[in-house]
Amino acid sequence: MSILRRIQGWFGFYCTGYEYQIKVDDITIPMLFFSHPPKTHKMVRKLAYYRDHGDFDKAVYLTKDMILVDGYITYLLAKREHLRWVPAVFVEDDAITNRQLKEEIKNIRENEEDV
Repeated sequence: MSILRRIQGWFGFYCTGYEYQIKVDDITIPMLFFSHPPKTHKMVRKLAYYRDHGDFDKAVYLTKDMILVDGYITYLLAKREHLRWVPAVFVEDDAITNRQLKEEIKNIRENEEDV
């Protein structure tokens, strides 16, 4: 990662398509992920990869306001392993193809505005 991109990340300015290290606790998880838990064999496989390589096989994918779009297993394993930081790639809203997820992200944003 370039020095400029790292400095931008420190101040909360993230470019889409680049990987950053993000605090796990800053990530918002849409309810859609809770209602569809990952399969056990996937969790076991990804945990084994993490323990063998010291890194995840896949980053989490987030909107610019830190809402999870993909990589739920990576997020869960980071929490399970008590990690503070997780690799994350930011995506534009128009890259999200799941309509149910888009609707939930919209609802999360509206609820945050109401607070």
